[in-house]
Amino acid sequence: MKILVPLDGSKFSEAIIDPAGNLAASSGAEVHLISVVKVSDVHSSCYELPGRGTFR
Repeated sequence: MKILVPLDGSKFSEAIIDPAGNLAASSGAEVHLISVVKVSDVHSSCYELPGRGTFR
C-alpha cells in the first residue's frame, strides 16, 4: 500500500505528515510526499509535459 500526501506549504498540509507516517508504520505502507503548486505560481507562462504537449 502507498499513501500519497499532497503538500501545499500550509501548516494544515504539513500537520498530516506525522499521522500519515504513523498510519504507514502500523500498516506497512510507504509514504510519498508531493508538492502541489498553483499554475499561476509557476514562473513561466507555459510549460511542457513530455508526451502531453504544451500547456498555458
